[in-house]
Amino acid sequence: MKSAYDTSRFSDHYHRCRRGKRKESASSWNHAKRAGTSATAFSAYFTRSGDAAGEPAPSCPSAKPLPCPGIGATNAANIITYLRRTSSRGGGAPSIHVLARELYPKKLFWRKLNRLEKKAVRDAQLHRQRWRNEHEEGRVFSTSCSKITTVLGEDNQRRACHACNDLLKMHAFCTALRKPQPLKENLKYTNKVFHSRILGGQYASVLGLSELIQEDAQGSPFLRFSVGALNGKFDNKKVFLGLVQAMVERVERDERGVGTQNFSYAPAFDEFVSILATHSPRALKFFHEHFQARTESSIRSERSKKPKMPPTICEDTFNRVKERLDTIEYTGPVALACDDTKLLSGLRLYWDSSQGAHYLVGGTNGPVLVPDPSMVPELMQDDAIPKGTKVRVWTLQVPLPKMVPIVVAAVAIGNNCTAQQLLPPLLEIVYGLLDHNIDIVSYTCDGAATEQDLQRRFVDKADRVEVITIPSPTPNHPNIDITIAFFKGHPIAILQDSKHLAKTFRNNLFSGARLLVFGNHTAHFFHLMKVVSHSASPLYQRDVFKTDRQDDNAALRTLSAALLDFLVTHQPNDLGVIVYLFMCGEIHDAFQNRAIGHEERVKMVLRTYYFFQMWAVFLKSSPIYSIASNIISYGALDIVHTLVTGFISLTIIHRDYISMTFPLLPWLHSSEPCEHVFGMSRQVIEDFTMADFLHMIPKLDVKLRQAALRSTQDTDAAARARASGYNHTYLNTHDLDLAKLSSFPSVERIREIAADAAAESDSIVSLLGIMPEDLRPGEASPVVRLPGVAAMLGGKQMCAGDEEGSSDESDAETDSDSDEGYGEKAELLDLLARAEDPEFRRQLHSREERVRAETLTHAAIALETDELIQLRASAELNEEEELESTAEDMRHLEAVERALEHIADVNVDTGATANYGVDQVVEWSLEVLVFERLRHQTREAEASVRTRTTGVSNKTSVVKESESQRRLIIKAFYEELRLSQDQGVTSGLGRQARWKENNQVDLYAPGARGSDAPALSNGNSANATKAATEVTRQALAKRRKLFSLKDVPALALLGEGRVSGVAAGAELSIGQFGFVYTALGVMLGEVIAMYSKTGGKSGKHAAVTQTSSLGAVSYISVQLFAPRTPRVFSKMPSCFTPYHCKGFQHLLPEEFLVKLISVPEEKELAKEVAISEWSLFKQLDAGHAKLTLAMAEFRKRSAKD
Repeated sequence: MKSAYDTSRFSDHYHRCRRGKRKESASSWNHAKRAGTSATAFSAYFTRSGDAAGEPAPSCPSAKPLPCPGIGATNAANIITYLRRTSSRGGGAPSIHVLARELYPKKLFWRKLNRLEKKAVRDAQLHRQRWRNEHEEGRVFSTSCSKITTVLGEDNQRRACHACNDLLKMHAFCTALRKPQPLKENLKYTNKVFHSRILGGQYASVLGLSELIQEDAQGSPFLRFSVGALNGKFDNKKVFLGLVQAMVERVERDERGVGTQNFSYAPAFDEFVSILATHSPRALKFFHEHFQARTESSIRSERSKKPKMPPTICEDTFNRVKERLDTIEYTGPVALACDDTKLLSGLRLYWDSSQGAHYLVGGTNGPVLVPDPSMVPELMQDDAIPKGTKVRVWTLQVPLPKMVPIVVAAVAIGNNCTAQQLLPPLLEIVYGLLDHNIDIVSYTCDGAATEQDLQRRFVDKADRVEVITIPSPTPNHPNIDITIAFFKGHPIAILQDSKHLAKTFRNNLFSGARLLVFGNHTAHFFHLMKVVSHSASPLYQRDVFKTDRQDDNAALRTLSAALLDFLVTHQPNDLGVIVYLFMCGEIHDAFQNRAIGHEERVKMVLRTYYFFQMWAVFLKSSPIYSIASNIISYGALDIVHTLVTGFISLTIIHRDYISMTFPLLPWLHSSEPCEHVFGMSRQVIEDFTMADFLHMIPKLDVKLRQAALRSTQDTDAAARARASGYNHTYLNTHDLDLAKLSSFPSVERIREIAADAAAESDSIVSLLGIMPEDLRPGEASPVVRLPGVAAMLGGKQMCAGDEEGSSDESDAETDSDSDEGYGEKAELLDLLARAEDPEFRRQLHSREERVRAETLTHAAIALETDELIQLRASAELNEEEELESTAEDMRHLEAVERALEHIADVNVDTGATANYGVDQVVEWSLEVLVFERLRHQTREAEASVRTRTTGVSNKTSVVKESESQRRLIIKAFYEELRLSQDQGVTSGLGRQARWKENNQVDLYAPGARGSDAPALSNGNSANATKAATEVTRQALAKRRKLFSLKDVPALALLGEGRVSGVAAGAELSIGQFGFVYTALGVMLGEVIAMYSKTGGKSGKHAAVTQTSSLGAVSYISVQLFAPRTPRVFSKMPSCFTPYHCKGFQHLLPEEFLVKLISVPEEKELAKEVAISEWSLFKQLDAGHAKLTLAMAEFRKRSAKD
C-alpha cells in the first residue's frame, strides 16, 4: 500500500493478473467439454499445504491432462487390506437404518419395510456412496472424481485428483481403512448382501469348480470331506489321508497314461500297508485289488533300504559313532554312560540291512538268525531262547553345551544279570571306541549295587592304574586315594549319577528301615511331615506324601536353600535334618551348578566326604548304634565315595591329560542322557520290545534335538512340576561360565583345599553337639574309610534291623519303569492268550458272548497295530535336516571355541591356577549354611520350590489322566472273563459259590498287580484290611508264644504291651513313653517315629502317627533314657556314647516291651516315672537275660520268614 486506505496497488494487481487466469481457465473448461467431462472443481485452482495427504510435494504440472488413477497402496498402505476385507462396491453412504427413517418416516425401522421398500433403500444407499471400490485394480475412486489430473510426481507417475485425495481426510473412509482383517473362521457370518454370488460363480466356472458351489452339492459328503480336510479336521487320520492321496494320484496317472513307477506314499499309509503285509500277505493282496498300495516285493525292497541300529555290538556300532563325530569334525574327549530299563519281553522279527537277513531279537543271547521264514513260529516258541526283560543302553556325550547324546549300542538282558555277565559287553564297547580314536574320559552309571560292582571289575581290567593320594589333614580323617584307570593309554574317570544320588538321599531320609543318628540329633520322615503342614512350606504335599521315588523336582526341593532356610527359621532345633540336607545338597550342586569354579567344587565334595566319614566314626564308637541302620545305605555311601574320587580324577584328567584348553562340565558326565533316551522312547511306545527300541533309535535324534532347543527357553515351569518323575536338565546352559569351568587346580592345590574342607567339616560336626577332636581315633584304633562296608561292620554280627537295612529296602534307587509293575501291554498280551485258550472258548455259550470276545481281541490287535504305525511313521531326519543338524552342532562347537580363545591357559604350570573366590576356613553357623546353599544351589532348585504365589492351598497340580485305551480294553476283558466264569450248568447258590471260589483263586490275579485292577465283589480294600488284620494277629501270637517260651517277666503285660484297641489311651502314639529292650539293658524310650510295612515282597515302611497294636508296626524309633537313680532315667548317660550325647534306637516292634500308663515327669536332663512303673521296670530289668534269649529267637524266626 502506498498509504493508509490506498488500494490502488491491489487494483492494478487484480486487473493485470486476472486477465491471464481467465484465458487459462477458459482453455481448461473448453478442453474438459471436448473430452466429455465437467469443468474442473473450484478448489483445484488453489494450492494448499494440506491438500492430498498422499500427494507429495513437490510436483510438476503435466503437459496435458491425464486420467485420474484414484488412490491405492502408494497413498495408503492399508487400502489393499481394506479391499481384501470387504466385497462392497463402495462406501461412505448413510446406513440402511438412517435411510429407512428418511424415506419412510412412518415406519421408522428397517425391519418393518417390505421387500420393494428395502430395495429402494438399497438403491438410495448406492447413489449416496462417497467412494467406489475397484477390487481388481486395488484402487478407490471418489464418486466426485474429476476424472482427470494434471499433476505428476517426482517419479513421473500420475497423482490422484483432489476429490480422490480428499478421501484420505474423510473420517468415514479412514475408519473403514483401520478396521482389521476378520478371522478366517468368522467369514462365514458375512451378510448375504455382500456375497457377490454372480462374480464368485463366474470365477469358480473359470477354475472348473462350479459344481462345488451349486446348491445341490452343498450336502455332498465329498464336498464336506474336502472342506474338512482343508480345515485340518482329518489331520490325525493320517492313514486315511494317505489312502485318499494315493487313490487321487493313481487316477491322475491313469488319465495321463503313466504307470506306478516311483509312486510316492504318505508315511503313515505306507507303514499301515507294511504292517498289514507282516500280519497277513493274503489280506494285503485283497487290499491291493481295491486300493493303490505297495506290493509285497516293493515292501521288502523299502525295508532293505532303511538304515537301522545294529541288533548287536559289532564293527558297524563303532563306525556309526565315528562317522557321527567326523561329520561335525570333533576329536575331543567324550563321556560314556550306561543304564537299563524295563523291556516288554518277547521275540520279534528284525531285518538287518547290513547282513541282508532277518533275525529274531529280544533274547539275552543276542539275535537269532532266521534262515527260513517258515521257522519263525517254531523259533518264537522255543523255550531254549531266553527272553530279555531289560534293555541295556550305552550313550556317548560330547561334554560341551547344547550337544545331544549319541546312542552307541543296545542289548537285551535278563533281570538278574551279574556284574561278571555285564563286564564283557562294556569292555567290548570301550575298546571298540578307543580303537576308532574316540577319546573316552569318563564312564558313568547309576548307583545300583550291580553297577557299582561292575565299575570295580572294570577298573580291575585296566591296563594300568594311577593312584594319587590326598593325605589326611587331621588324625580323624583318612587318606583319600584317587584312582585313574588307563585303557590303551587313555585315562578314564569312574563316576556315578549325581541326580540319582540326590533322590537316594531323599529316599534314605524317608525310609522307615533306618533312623539317621548323629550326635544329639536325628533325621527322619516326621521332620519333613511337620514342614509340609506349615502354610509357608517350600515343599508340596506330594513331595512328602504318596511320593514318587524317581521325582527329580521333589529331590531338588528337598535339598534346596529354601527348605534349609525354612527349617532354620521355623524348626531350628531339628539340627540333624538341617545338617543332613545341607551336606547332601552340596555334593549334588558340585556337579549340577553351571557357574561355580572347580576349586570350590572340589572343596564341596571333600567337605561332604569328610562329614560322612566322621559320621561313620561316631556310630562305630557307640555300643547302641549300627552303621546298617543309623546312617545312609551302603549303596548311598558307595555313590558318595565314587562321586568324590571320580570328580577329582576327572579334574586331574582335564588338567594334565588333555592337551588343549577344554572346559569340564561335570553335569554332562552322568547317566542322565540314557534316562532321557528311555523317556523319549516311552513317549512313542510306553511298553516297547527290543525290536521296537531298535526301530526307534534313528527317530529319537529328532526328539533329542527338540529337547535341546527347548532347553534354551525358560525351564522354571518344568522345575515346579509335582510328581512328574524325571526332569532332564543336562542340556540347560543358563548361567554357564566357561572361564571358570576351564580352570583346574593342581594336585598340590587339591591337597590344600582338602585341609580347608576337613576343618569346615569339623566345624559343622560341632553343630550337632560333638567335639571333632573326640572323634579322632587313638593310635591303636583303625580309621574307618568310606565306603568300606566290611570295615564299617568290623566283623560284628548285624542286629535285627541290620538285615533289612543292608538290603537297602525302600531307599535303594530303582527305575520308575523297572520290573516292579505289571505293564498294561504285557497284561493285555496275557489276556489275549487266555482269550484264545480253548477252555475259555468252551465257556462262551451264546453267540453274543463269542462276538464280544472277538471284538475285544480285534480291538487289542488294532491298538497294537496303531502303536506300530505311530512308531514307524514318526519323524526321522531327512538328508537336508541331517545336514542342518550337523551345521547346528558345528555352530555350537565353534561358539565354545570362540569363547575359549580369550581365556588364558592357567593350567600350564602345576602351581598356577585361577582362584575364583574359594573361601578360607569358615566358622559355620546355621545362617552360614543357608548362605552357602543360596550360593551353590542350581537355577532349577531355586525355581522348583513352592511359594505363596504358586499355590497356598498345598493342593497338588497333578491332574489324573484319563484311562488309556489299553486299560479300558483290559477292564472289558476282565468283565468278559468274569461273565464267562459266571456262566455254568448250575444255578442259584451253587453258581454264586463257584464264582466266588474262582474269583478268589485265579480270575483277577493279573489285574491285582496294578492299581486299576477291577474291583472284587467284596472289595480289594476289604481284602487288604482283612489281610492286614491277619498279619497283626499272627505277629501278636508269635510275640506271646516266644515270650512265654522264654519265661520273660510280666508276660501278661508284654503280650500286647498295653497297646490294644482304638479306645482313648489304648493306642500307642508319637510322644508317648514305654520300656524298651536294648543290648545294654532295659531302658525308658520316648517314641519319635513309627512305621508300618505295606504288603508284598517289596513293601515299604510307611510312616504312622499311632497304632492300635504293636503287631501292626514294623519299626519304632525312640529316644533312650538310661536308669540313673530310682525312678529317674538320664537323657545323656555315658553308656550311650563316649561323647555324652543323647541316645536313640530304631526298634523292632518286639523290642518295645510295654507302654507306660502315666507320663514321666520332666527333670533336669532326665525323666522320672511313677512308682508303679518303676516296679515294672525292675521286673523287666531283672529278666534282661531272658529277654535277650527271646530277642535272639525273634531274629531267627524273622530270618526264616
